[in-house]
Amino acid sequence: MKIIRNTALLGFTALAFQLSYARDVIAPADPSITSHTLSYKGSVLGIAENAGGMINRFRIDGSIDLMGPEVDRAGRGGQIATRDKLHRLRYNPTQAGFHEYLGTPSDITVSQGGTRLTVNDRPCALWHGDGRFDYIRWENIGADPYGNDGGDSDVDGIDEENLEGKQNTEVKSEFNFWAEYKLMDTEDWVHDLAVFRCSTRFSYVRDPIHCIRQFNKVYSPHIGNITDMSNHKPDGVHPDHRYDLANQVSIFAMRFDRDRSPFTHTRWINENGDWMVRHRTGGFEWRVNIENNEDVRSRSTVPWDGGDRDTSSPHNFDGKRLIVLAQSALIGGPLKALGIYTPDSGKNKLNVIGRDRGTGKLLYRDRRVYGMDLADETRTASLEKAGVNIASLGVMNPGQLIALNAYESVRHETYLLVGNPKQIREVVEQNLEGL
Repeated sequence: MKIIRNTALLGFTALAFQLSYARDVIAPADPSITSHTLSYKGSVLGIAENAGGMINRFRIDGSIDLMGPEVDRAGRGGQIATRDKLHRLRYNPTQAGFHEYLGTPSDITVSQGGTRLTVNDRPCALWHGDGRFDYIRWENIGADPYGNDGGDSDVDGIDEENLEGKQNTEVKSEFNFWAEYKLMDTEDWVHDLAVFRCSTRFSYVRDPIHCIRQFNKVYSPHIGNITDMSNHKPDGVHPDHRYDLANQVSIFAMRFDRDRSPFTHTRWINENGDWMVRHRTGGFEWRVNIENNEDVRSRSTVPWDGGDRDTSSPHNFDGKRLIVLAQSALIGGPLKALGIYTPDSGKNKLNVIGRDRGTGKLLYRDRRVYGMDLADETRTASLEKAGVNIASLGVMNPGQLIALNAYESVRHETYLLVGNPKQIREVVEQNLEGL
């Protein structure tokens, strides 16, 4: 780790936090290549070290890989990404990389015993702007998706002709990313199932010197405004700053090729504890609102609707923290289902943490989530997606935290459980944090 002093940034003295990382943040990649796996009782979770450690293989009960050619691209698979209204959703740190075949090379640590895969902390790339904002002047590592720019222009208004690092500097966000996949030991649980815990963390460790400034043109305080970024910690009032990630949404999702998916029904549990079910047919979209904090939500001028959707809609429901993708309408039986469970755990409740930039010491934890829902939906005729959407106040840039010499991280965890719906629910209620 190297700490350097920068006196020109935003009119204040700040510490520019730099972690040594020899490789470019993106490189040409084949995200279909699985580098590491966790497996138990015929269920397999595999990840791609050349695409940010995203999940690119998933089998249940010895089935075919549910992630085929439609899913095996950076930005798809099973992964997390984050963005914010303050920058009109264009500034988009993404676990897997920059473009479908330009992934983020990552070092993976395998635990003794092979039950834990850690994506080591490293710089996080930005996604390419979804075809709506070309911030990429350089294409020396790989082409961007903007075919009308001649390969050498962008629209961010910054002179980057002599930019040190070229494309790597443009797409290397201010955030670092870390993840861990753990195969839980379930032998003594109520049911001995394959249960994978997926934990992630985005950390705003670099000062906003270049990357986020490319998005000044889409800076939108009228929809991204947050009156106070800190719910309880750090002390004081902290209105959003131009270079914060404010009015933030993070999405952790699993994606499957529709022609490989065996799932025919979506199940969830309503607020009374009763099972609910819908058929997964045609262009389905089911959303289950699991968290809504009006006190925190009120700090946003134009909040996300996660956790506060119109439940009169035939697609939106209030419920508990588990959604199940099932192969039949039965609750029991031999057919395996996939449960996606987002617990009300410490990492998810106190989703933002602050650490000392010099020592890494934990300084505070803060609850900034104001809405959360579980979703199961079709994305295209050949792709489906299921996961969790998290709406939050956001994270502050280090310039807001100079007095503490701190940086902030946003963290999350979700479990993937394989069993029949009854077994999955009983494990959640009796062996995890409950519904």
